[in-house]
Amino acid sequence: MQRPKRTTPASDDEASEVAPLAPEVTPLAVEKDSSSALREGSATSSVFTKLICVIFFVAACFGLDEVRFLHVLLYASHANRPMVNLGIFFCTVVVLLGSYMEYYRASYLGEKLNYESAKTTTQAMLASMILAGVSFSFGLWPVWGWLTWPILFMWLWGFIVPLVVVLPNLLQRIVFGGMIAEGKKLIDAMEGVHRCQNAFWIVVQVSYVLLYVRNDEARFVRWLAENGACVDALAITHNLAGGRGVVATRDLAPDEEALAIPEKLMISEASVKLDKDLGPIFAQHRDLFSRDDPLLATFLTYHIHLQSDSFYFPYLSTLPTPETIQNWSLDELACLQDPQLTQVAEQRNLEIAHWYERITSRLFRLHPELFDEESFPQTSFCFAWQTVQARTFGRRLPWTALVPFADMLNHANYATVYTFDDHKFRWHSSVGYKAGDQVFNSYGRRPNHQLLLDYGFALPDNAWDYLDLDLSLDSKYASILSKFQRRAVMIKARLMPFKTRFRLGPDSTVDALIPYFRCHFLKEAHDDVDVTTPVADVGVERQAWAALLEFLQERAAAFPTTLADDVALLSQSTAPARLLIALTFRIGRKRLLARAQAATQAALDALTAPIETT
Repeated sequence: MQRPKRTTPASDDEASEVAPLAPEVTPLAVEKDSSSALREGSATSSVFTKLICVIFFVAACFGLDEVRFLHVLLYASHANRPMVNLGIFFCTVVVLLGSYMEYYRASYLGEKLNYESAKTTTQAMLASMILAGVSFSFGLWPVWGWLTWPILFMWLWGFIVPLVVVLPNLLQRIVFGGMIAEGKKLIDAMEGVHRCQNAFWIVVQVSYVLLYVRNDEARFVRWLAENGACVDALAITHNLAGGRGVVATRDLAPDEEALAIPEKLMISEASVKLDKDLGPIFAQHRDLFSRDDPLLATFLTYHIHLQSDSFYFPYLSTLPTPETIQNWSLDELACLQDPQLTQVAEQRNLEIAHWYERITSRLFRLHPELFDEESFPQTSFCFAWQTVQARTFGRRLPWTALVPFADMLNHANYATVYTFDDHKFRWHSSVGYKAGDQVFNSYGRRPNHQLLLDYGFALPDNAWDYLDLDLSLDSKYASILSKFQRRAVMIKARLMPFKTRFRLGPDSTVDALIPYFRCHFLKEAHDDVDVTTPVADVGVERQAWAALLEFLQERAAAFPTTLADDVALLSQSTAPARLLIALTFRIGRKRLLARAQAATQAALDALTAPIETT
């Protein structure tokens, strides 16, 4: 709109009449008024910008604390330490170059700095910042994976930049050096950016904060520390071939105590009976809760429903879905090529269903204020039961118990020791670890079929694996000797007569099997016969070894696939995870058979080889 023109007064009287209402404004006065208005606007904008920066700063501090940023940056041994240290070095270079320009050139020499006069130093600072970001990205990637970039973004834009904005001008120039020319404050340089992007940055920052507030493992570690646990020597990681595990944050000596968990954090048979809600119910229904499985499973199911209202919520929220083969489909179970193991898995599921029906039929009726289908669903009860069977400790404890953090260690056949003293669970390893190594616990001397039932994995070359062989010689081969005679021969050899099941393991040999074949094919019983050693009749000896080889070959042929087929299939990385586990299981069993066949064939070849004469 065009501004109305001011009319000139007709006379001096008119002028004197108008003057008080519209005083004459000189150009200098106009300039002062404009300058004052700008300063007021700038001050208001400055306060608003600083307020936004404070919000960013507080939010970033919260998020960085959730991921233990400072601890990881300075101490995490599973990070790429050379690259992290290189990033710290470049950050130090930035500060040193900024101090050089501000204190030496500007303050001491009195130079008036701008980009042109400090071009080389400014470019060096920019290069150092970029190199620091690249170094930190590579160095911290083993810890956080793809989250490394959002975390570094939070550190820079949510912590460093807002902190510098609210600092005095001198410190701003030390950090940003010649990039802020002629003393212009960083807050003025960023004012336009903040005006346009305030909303965007707030949304981004809040998103990151929410991400880390919901970080179950960060909350879990903080819960442990707040309640007196000592786990500083260990750290949770997901950068392992098998998924989640625990690594050493520093070198651990053999037999050194690596973690200590207070009793109050453990979920044990003793502690659950002290629960203010469930304790009286457990005491009232002792017939239901005399076993540890239904007792602990009921407690877990109830507290899972409580969610954040449960004291154990930080721990319960980290529990993964149990990987037991009880949760496999029928087609996946068939890949194990072990009908007996499939039957055991099905029986375990029936047992869980039986206990759920038994518990709910009573508690739903007598305690509806605590137990109903919503608060106590069968899926949660099944999850809790399988968690108890897979994650509890007990052999060296006064009772069966879930021990937070200790149950995150993966299994290996290493000797480990845990004790319970001074109301704390203390875990030691008999082997040493270097910083960054995965730390293992021993779940016990378990064969692969037991590992599959409880934990859902199988170990290649498991030293404790075995294969049971069912032997029934009478159903296939006739024997000259009567059962009474054969019994006498076996008793004389101090062996169990007519044994039908034999265990074939990595350290066992066919020497445990062959005496029964020798006894079965004996033509006559002598007082001096000893079936634990080769018999004098070479024909009987050959017949015994040939029958044993035939027995082993038939057992191997009963598998739908051969050992060679399975080895070839295992080498295909595209195979589903559960198929790979099943292959590892059945390859181990077939190798035990193949080893026994090779030993039997060698013994038979030695008997049939021509005798050299001189």
